[in-house]
Amino acid sequence: MPAEAGIAAQRAGLQSLIDEEESRLEAPGFTGDNLLAEPHRPLTPETMRLLSGLLAELYANIAKHTDPGEFCLLYTSPSPRDTERSR
Repeated sequence: MPAEAGIAAQRAGLQSLIDEEESRLEAPGFTGDNLLAEPHRPLTPETMRLLSGLLAELYANIAKHTDPGEFCLLYTSPSPRDTERSR
């Protein structure tokens, strides 16, 4: 699979997870946005697994520790070396 196709598939997988988590938070009244940067090169399966777990944990923490009326912005910029996150 060419690198571009791998990157697109990984981004689609992460976006699907984000969409699922955002839908779960919208029901009790949470609002916000998630910005997912385009990876520069394919991520390893281990990095994808860790990043998926991190995103799921972040959304769980938002649900647990944030008031539903508050706006939350999550920016994720994955790379093979590290992942940047801001809130």
